[in-house]
Amino acid sequence: MSEKKKKTPPKKKSAVGRKPILDQVLVAAALQELEGNVAAVARRFNVDRTSVRDLIEKHQPLQQVMHDAREGMLDAAENSLLNAAKKGEAWAVCFVLKTLGRTRGYIERHEINSTETVRRQIVEEIVDVQITHHNRSDNGQVASSSVSVPSLPGPV
Repeated sequence: MSEKKKKTPPKKKSAVGRKPILDQVLVAAALQELEGNVAAVARRFNVDRTSVRDLIEKHQPLQQVMHDAREGMLDAAENSLLNAAKKGEAWAVCFVLKTLGRTRGYIERHEINSTETVRRQIVEEIVDVQITHHNRSDNGQVASSSVSVPSLPGPV
């Protein structure tokens, strides 16, 4: 008896090495559903995040969808913060005062307006230390005297 050769079906061409095609409409819908989470969108379409980001950068409508999704996320976070502040949660109250309340004086640090202001503060502190050290009497008390403050050097 002779053996018959089994016919094998022709091999399908592999898609390996070919870039997957991302559909703008499907990506836009996924961005909305996943609230702008690019990594989650990439996983959904089995591609790299960079592929999704590249598509978004190339198409203005996708940029707008991404922007709107992120704005929605910020709105939700602000609502959560507001609810926590209304409940009197100290961390939330403190955060709101430090950020939104800055204009009313709720700040922890002094904002620096210019390099010149910093230089002036440093010179004043150095001069104060020198004056205090120079005017100490033998018993350790500070004696009063007038000392001229040197002028600031030019810009650095």
